[in-house]
Amino acid sequence: MAAVGAKECDFVLTGDENIMLVFKGPEGAAKDPFLTLENRNGDFEALLMRDPASPLISLGTVPPSFCEKIRSSEQILVCETDADGEPQQIYDAAVLKSV
Repeated sequence: MAAVGAKECDFVLTGDENIMLVFKGPEGAAKDPFLTLENRNGDFEALLMRDPASPLISLGTVPPSFCEKIRSSEQILVCETDADGEPQQIYDAAVLKSV
């Protein structure tokens, strides 16, 4: 499955130690979103499916400090911003476990 790249994204910890992904989102609402980590020779690339009708979004390599926390989470918080950096939509995305 093809993936398109997000130009810029950040993984941050919220005040209650949950992970939030922040990036400039595409148009349209997310539907049944999920995030998965793909092992690329020891580095983990984050892939976000925000809608089954859209391509995966490659978020690049996840900082090592976040990998284990993401892998042990059921879901993460996602904040998509507009061109001005203002929140456009905020939602939970399930973390799909690798087999």
